[in-house]
Amino acid sequence: MSDFCYGFPILNHVLAQAAHMDNVMATIGADPLLAIRRDHGASWFEARTRCIDCVMTRQCREWLMTAEGSTREEAPVFCSNHDFFLDCRSKAKGTLLAAA
Repeated sequence: MSDFCYGFPILNHVLAQAAHMDNVMATIGADPLLAIRRDHGASWFEARTRCIDCVMTRQCREWLMTAEGSTREEAPVFCSNHDFFLDCRSKAKGTLLAAA
């Protein structure tokens, strides 16, 4: 008997959603290391889980395609991780400004 959770369609979905999250963060300039360190990883885990459970995959993919090769000021408004991404972005900018 196979385990449904580890079948290729589910695994491919999880990996694709993780890639979308990583790409959104890169597009808006959010620092993934700051995101991971925040709350000892709890915030990162919650954001990753929200992304995996998201029903806006098509909209996210379209947003990423229109943003390809450019940077954006903020994550898409439909994104359930919008505030988390902005927080990681503003903290990354603040860290860079403090180091200068």
